[in-house]
Amino acid sequence: MKRVIYFFWMLFGRMWILFGFAILLGYSGNCFGAVQALPDVRRVEFTGLPDAGWIRMRIDFAFRFPSGGGENVRKDRVENVTLRVVQCHGSEGAGFRFFRSAVEMVGLSVDKRYSVSFYLPEELSYPSVNGGQPHSWLLEWKVDGALLESDAHSMSGSFAGRPDVLASFRKRFEAEAPLNDGILIPTWALPSHVECDRSDEPVLRRRDTCLGLDSFSIPDGKGRGE
Repeated sequence: MKRVIYFFWMLFGRMWILFGFAILLGYSGNCFGAVQALPDVRRVEFTGLPDAGWIRMRIDFAFRFPSGGGENVRKDRVENVTLRVVQCHGSEGAGFRFFRSAVEMVGLSVDKRYSVSFYLPEELSYPSVNGGQPHSWLLEWKVDGALLESDAHSMSGSFAGRPDVLASFRKRFEAEAPLNDGILIPTWALPSHVECDRSDEPVLRRRDTCLGLDSFSIPDGKGRGE
């Protein structure tokens, strides 16, 4: 009987030790684990390209670590960053048009300033209504496929502190923006004759160049152009 009691006493004792060790590991992970750097949007501006017929949306930003955090592990680069932009042009009287586009950034150095730009044909921006300025806009950020929460600097002022208005905007653009896909474009898709400064843009991944070998042949086995 004493051996049985001793056996169970040792068994439960070891279980409590393992349980305590697991809790300690979880606590250590929270205190010493990696912290996610977040986008710090410094400026979003809309300007016309002289004599080119395009409205440029330029986003100046950097990825930075939140203040505090103690001894958390911090990486000096952020990999696989996706930025999707949504623009709404028009007015209640003239009607609204929704446009969306996105870029994938291969990697960004933390605390380094970057910019990315998107371009909309001026004739589609209701220039007579808002002078090419959008009625509203939104930036959505992802890192390694995980969606980050958009702060007040990543959206129009009309959305700040109004989650119901933002939710309504999201619902509408998800339904209507796909009708205009391919119209709002990033810098690399601009016609070659359009000049613009792109010196501080990061390295972007272009999905349209990710083609398999079958893309260069036709069904009878001959290469295109043969």
